[in-house]
Amino acid sequence: MTALFRRRAILAAALPFAASTAAALSIDAAAAGRMALDRSAELRSLENQASAAACTLKLGFRDCFPQVSLGYLDSSNVVTLGPDASSIQWTLSVKQPLFDGGRSTRQHRLAEADLDLQKRGIEDKKREILSSVDSAYSQVLMLKRKIAAQNDTLAIADQELAIARAQQSLGSLREIDLLESELQRGSLAISIQSSEAELEESEFNLRLLLGLGAGAELDLVDDFDSLYGGMDLSEDALSLGALVLEGNLELRQRQAELRKKLAVLIEARAWYLPTVSLEGGLSLSGAHYPLQSASLNGKLVFEIPAPASPLGFSVSKGASLGKQRAEGSSIDFSPLQELSAFMNSDAAMKEYALMRRRIEDMEAALEFQIKHLVAAYLRDKASLKLQRGDLALQRKKAEIQKKLLDIGEATRVDYFKTLVTTAESESAILESVLKLHQSERGLERLLGLDRGGLARFCGALSARRN
Repeated sequence: MTALFRRRAILAAALPFAASTAAALSIDAAAAGRMALDRSAELRSLENQASAAACTLKLGFRDCFPQVSLGYLDSSNVVTLGPDASSIQWTLSVKQPLFDGGRSTRQHRLAEADLDLQKRGIEDKKREILSSVDSAYSQVLMLKRKIAAQNDTLAIADQELAIARAQQSLGSLREIDLLESELQRGSLAISIQSSEAELEESEFNLRLLLGLGAGAELDLVDDFDSLYGGMDLSEDALSLGALVLEGNLELRQRQAELRKKLAVLIEARAWYLPTVSLEGGLSLSGAHYPLQSASLNGKLVFEIPAPASPLGFSVSKGASLGKQRAEGSSIDFSPLQELSAFMNSDAAMKEYALMRRRIEDMEAALEFQIKHLVAAYLRDKASLKLQRGDLALQRKKAEIQKKLLDIGEATRVDYFKTLVTTAESESAILESVLKLHQSERGLERLLGLDRGGLARFCGALSARRN
C-alpha cells in the first residue's frame, strides 16, 4: 500500500466523522490511531528497512546457483621487420558450489530470523504509537469530564456565595465566614484553570501525534467510561508471566543475538567440514574469425578452512578439442597462518554462555515485572472501588450539609468545604480510571499484545476455567 493510498484511506475513514465546520474535525479513537500510524516517519523507515532486508534474503538464494562469467580478449602484436601477430579469445567460466558444511544454510536462517525480528519491531512500533494515541485521546476526554464536573460544582458554589454575600450584608453571616467561602470558591476556580491548562497541553500532544496543525480543532467522540472498574487479573498473573516470555520484543532480540553467537561458535568448531565446488570453462581462440582452437577444462575443488592450517585440494581435467588432453591435481597448505582463530573460538564460547545467562536473568526479571505490575493494577483497582465509596459518602454528606444549612444547623463554610471535597473526589476517580487504562496498555506492550488483547486473553482464560 503506497503512502498516497494510505492517506486517501485515512481521509475516507475520517469523512463520516467530519464536523459541520471546516475548522473542526470529529474523530473517534480508531480513526485517530490510523491517522497516527499513517504520519509516523519512524514507522515508514522501519518498514523500508524490512522491505530491503526481505529483498536481500531472496537474493541470498543466488549463492546456490552457478556463477557464470564471460571473457573476451583481442590483442595485436606489431613486430618491426617481422610478421605481425594477432590473437582473439572468448572464454566462458562456470562455478557451481556443491557443499559448504551448512554455512550458507545457517546464515540464511539467521537472516530469516532477523527479518522476522524486524517485522516484530514494526508491530511493536505500531503498538507504541497506538498506545500513545490512546493515552492522549483518553486523557483529553478525562480532562473534559473533569472540567465539566468542576464547572458544575463552581456554578453551585457561585449560587451559594451570592446568598452568603446577601446574608453578610444583612448581618446574618460573619464577614470571616464569607471570606473563607470566597477562598474556597477561589481554590476551586484555580483547580479549573489548572485542568484547562493541562487539557490544552494534552490536545496539543494529540494533534502532534495525528499530524495536525497547532490550530486545528478536534471534536473527539466521547467513549470514556467513567464507571469502568478494571479487569480481573488476580488469577492470571502466572499465565501472563508465561505469555511475556513469548511476546516480549526485547527478549526476542536477545534470543536472536544468542542464535548469532551460536552460529559463530558452530563455525569455529566445524572447521573440518569442507567446502566443495565444481568449476568448468570453455575457451575459443584463434588469429581471426572463425576461431579455430577450442578447449574444455573442469576442476573439483575441496577446501577445509582449518583455523591454523587451511588446506585446499583440487583435481582438474582439461582437453583441447581434437589435439591433447591434460589432467592434474594441486594441494595448497598454509601451516600456522592464523593463530588468533583459537582465541576467537574460546571467546565465542564465553560470549554464548554469557548471553544465555543474560537471557535467563531477563526472563526472571520479566516474570517478576509482570507479577509486580499485576499486583499494582489490582491495588489501583481496589483503590478505585474505595474512592467511589468515599465519593458516595461525600455526596451524601453534601446533601446533609445542605439541609442543615437550610435550617441553620450548619455553616455555609462547612457546606463550601464539602462541595470542594466532593469535586476533588470526582476528579480523583476520573484520573484513577485513566490510570487503569494506561496500566492495561503498558501490560499489553510488555506482553506483545495489540490494544484489547489483554482483555481477550483474560476472557479466554476465564472461559477455559469455567
